[in-house]
Amino acid sequence: MMPHPLEGWGFDQEFQQAWQQGDLSGRPARITADYGEFFAVVSVDAEGVVCRHRAVPSGRLRHDTAERSQWPQVGDFAAIDDNPDPARIVQLMPRRTALIRKNAGLAYEGQVMAANIDRVLIMASMAEAPKVGRLERALALAWDSGADPVIILTKKDLADEPEFVLAEVEDIAMGIPVIPLSVVAADGVDALQPYIGYGQTVALLGPSGVGKSTLINYWLGEARQTVQTIRDEDGRGRHTTTHREMFRLPSGALVVDIPGIREIGLWDGGIESVFSDIDEVAESCRFADCQHADEPGCAVKEAMLSGRLDADRWDQYEKMRRELAHVERKRSAKARQEERQLWKRRTREARQNVRMKRGNH
Repeated sequence: MMPHPLEGWGFDQEFQQAWQQGDLSGRPARITADYGEFFAVVSVDAEGVVCRHRAVPSGRLRHDTAERSQWPQVGDFAAIDDNPDPARIVQLMPRRTALIRKNAGLAYEGQVMAANIDRVLIMASMAEAPKVGRLERALALAWDSGADPVIILTKKDLADEPEFVLAEVEDIAMGIPVIPLSVVAADGVDALQPYIGYGQTVALLGPSGVGKSTLINYWLGEARQTVQTIRDEDGRGRHTTTHREMFRLPSGALVVDIPGIREIGLWDGGIESVFSDIDEVAESCRFADCQHADEPGCAVKEAMLSGRLDADRWDQYEKMRRELAHVERKRSAKARQEERQLWKRRTREARQNVRMKRGNH
C-alpha cells in the first residue's frame, strides 16, 4: 500500500485499510484543534497537497450524535466533504484509542479529551510533594484509553529532594517509565525522544501550571504556546492553555495539549493495571470471592498487617473501585431511561401514523 499524504499526521496503513473497507464518502481529514464554533483539520486537496482549514459538523452528524463522547474531538479521523472553508464533517472513523474521563459535575457522560493517541504523557511537578492519588487516577485513565502511559516529572530544578520524589512515584508506577526533567535547565528532556517518533500521537495530561506549554515550546523550538511566570508562593505556573490543540513537532510526532483539569473523574476502568500488585496478592486469598473484610485466609489483610501492602494504597484502590461501580450504575440507569424514551417516541409516532392512515380513508 502506498503511503498516504496524511501518514505524517497519523493516518497509517491501519487507518487507510479501515477507510477503504468502511462505507465512507468524501475525503479523509484529521481534527487538530477544537475552537468551539469550528474545528481545525488537515486534509489533502485535489492536487494531493496537505492543507489546513476549518470544518464544522454536518447537520446529519449533529442529528445522529446521541452522546457527548460521540462528538468530534481532537485526534479524530473524519470524512469531510468538498465544501470550501469551512468543510463539513460528514462522518467519524472508529477510534483506535480514546482518552476519556467522566464529565465534571453531576452529568454521567464521558468526555473525550483526545482520540487515536499512542501514548499518554502524564505530567506532575517535582516542585511540590507528589499527589499520589491524582497520579493513580491519571494512570487509570491512560490504561483505559488503550494508549501506553509514561510519567514525566517536571521542574526537577525546583525540587528540594528530587530522589525522594522520583522513588515515591516509581513505587506506584508499576514498571511504567518515569522521567524526571527540567525544561528550563535542559536536563533530562532528551530522555523523551523515544516517545515522540514520526507519526506517533501523544497527549499531555496534567494539572494547570505543570509545564505542558513550556515543554511543547521547547520541542517546537519557538514560543507557540503562551507561558506565564511561576508563582513564588508555590512554584507553580499559571494556567495558559484554553483549548485542545495538536502540534506537529520537528521529529514528526503529534502532540495534543490538553488544558489542565482539576478533577480526574474515572469513566470505564483501568484500575486493574494501576493496582496489579493488589490483584496479585488477592489471588492468594482462601476464597475466590473474598471481599477482603473479615473473611478467614484473606491474603490482602495479611499483606497489610505485615507491611507488604501499603494501607493507604489499598484505601485508594477501594475508593476508585467504588467510584467506578457508582458510575457504571448511573450509566446503566441512564441507558435504560434513554431506551424507554426511545420506545415512547416510537409508540407515539406509530399512533400518529395510524391516525393519519385512518384519516385518509
